[in-house]
Amino acid sequence: MPIALVCSGCGRTYLVPPSTLKYHNNIHHCSMACRKADTTHRYGGPPSKPKTILSCRTCGATMMVTELEATGGRKSYCSAKCRDLGRVRWGARVQPRIPRITVTCQACGETYTVRATEDRKYCSHPCALAHQKGKERTTYVEQQCQQCGKMFRITRTVAEDGRRFCSLQCKHLWLCKPMLSLTCPVCDATFERKSWRKGVFCSKSCAASARLRNNPSGLERHFATLLDSEGIQYVPQVSVGRWVIDFALSNHRIAIETDGDYWHSSQEAQERDQRKDQALRSKGWTVIRLREHVIHESPQYCVEQIQRAISSAATSLPAR
Repeated sequence: MPIALVCSGCGRTYLVPPSTLKYHNNIHHCSMACRKADTTHRYGGPPSKPKTILSCRTCGATMMVTELEATGGRKSYCSAKCRDLGRVRWGARVQPRIPRITVTCQACGETYTVRATEDRKYCSHPCALAHQKGKERTTYVEQQCQQCGKMFRITRTVAEDGRRFCSLQCKHLWLCKPMLSLTCPVCDATFERKSWRKGVFCSKSCAASARLRNNPSGLERHFATLLDSEGIQYVPQVSVGRWVIDFALSNHRIAIETDGDYWHSSQEAQERDQRKDQALRSKGWTVIRLREHVIHESPQYCVEQIQRAISSAATSLPAR
């Protein structure tokens, strides 16, 4: 049933449905005219300002302005274009306007105008979507699955990340392959490794030994020549736990370390060498450290130290 209300502007009684009051409880006027004329309503404010008719100073067109805008010449032009023309006429500096150019839409072929600084290719958003819908934005490559051998299509970025399987099922089958029994080429230890893993070494230390054995330093090559000339049998780059011995006399359990003057002069390097010596001695090795300048200046002294260690190791062995 409609509810009767009294307009706070004109005092007239008007009817509104109950649903309107339920969702809009700020109804105080019977019409928009009363709401604008009344300044005492809740969202009150001054009534609409009276308008005055003026003529544009440039083109002479009539325009409606408020009394405040009419006083003092605050609004004398009907548009920004007329304002700039009027300022140029009176000798004022005007910021140059960006010229507009005519371009052709790449989708529908229609011509439209844009600012010269804009880089637009389409006249509207629907044209841009329709033109780019059939274009392939991503580059795809063909790759062969390592499990089933099937060719599958993936994006170039995914292929660069190292994807090798066409599905999760193939990946799980590949990961569940049986273990392989391998022999380490450095320490001759037998170990097991999954077939899909790469590498032939049993540990990181053996891999490091192989790298050092294949790429010895200049000091190590010089010292190896010295040992060969004296007829001393040795094995280069032997792994003992997490440590790598430069030259090992395995029959006598003697570890020879050649220390470069530059790389082993810092305190951190010396502390690391001490930890290495303690670990090797705890496993029954005799450690001999020879500095770079001693090897170059007194090679015979180095040979005498090694021979003395071999003699002491031979006398300390139990008699059979």
